[in-house]
Amino acid sequence: MCINKDDLKLWSDTLHKIAEAPLELCPQFPLIARRFEAWWNCEVIDRPLFIAAPTNPGAGKPAGRRLDILTDSDLWFNTKKEDMLRMNWIGDSIPNIRIDFGPTALGTLIGSQFHFESDTTWFTPSISNDWSNATAWSIDDNDKWWRIMCGLAERVAADAAGRYLLCTPAYEASADVVLNLRGTSEFCIDIIDRPQKISQSIDALYPCWQKTLKMLYDTSIRQGTGLTTWMRIWSNEPFAIVAADVGYMLSPEDFKKVILPSVAREASKIGRAIFHIDGPPMWRH
Repeated sequence: MCINKDDLKLWSDTLHKIAEAPLELCPQFPLIARRFEAWWNCEVIDRPLFIAAPTNPGAGKPAGRRLDILTDSDLWFNTKKEDMLRMNWIGDSIPNIRIDFGPTALGTLIGSQFHFESDTTWFTPSISNDWSNATAWSIDDNDKWWRIMCGLAERVAADAAGRYLLCTPAYEASADVVLNLRGTSEFCIDIIDRPQKISQSIDALYPCWQKTLKMLYDTSIRQGTGLTTWMRIWSNEPFAIVAADVGYMLSPEDFKKVILPSVAREASKIGRAIFHIDGPPMWRH
């Protein structure tokens, strides 16, 4: 399921229209959207963007990621919506419901071994030493977690139209998925001894990345709902967060040779992208 130019044009046209109208839960949305567009173009229309973490006035009911209730769509949706409505959305923050599957959502969709806790996801390393099981990954349309993600996206997008935004899962960081499924020590040894195996496995995830991104945009745009990400950013054009937090442990040479090509490919496919800098050691790249 590849993203093509027609997809990008449809998404862009719809997002521009969405940006022109106030949202029920964010009447100043058109002005906020203009501020974000200025930011994308390294400009300022009235003041710099100010995105504050939304605060929860209900001290007794903290809003978490709710990963432990993903399989109960009614409970998940009602809880997430209640969380959103209790928040104070400050500055240029835009109300949204995030379909959160943990830090590397692709890993949950390709048949890997994992378990959810309330606020994080843990993966069991499963890539064999010969890497023979790491180059044929795909997302099965009948996979339990794919069906859950698609269903939650439909439900949020339908309810959010004209009211708030759909916030996407963290489906970026293919290299970090590979790190989780290989194991940290093993990955760091392989980056020296067998870098081509890592490159091949990252490449194998690229169709899965496209399929996930396309599903989220198609679902949301079909309902006339705008999208944001965990960075709480708006764009009148389709965009993605691209990341490779594994670079924290790698030399500039290894990062450039093994990791950077996939980051550049994803950024060029979607058109607008932001690279996530995961801590000071990432600056060396």
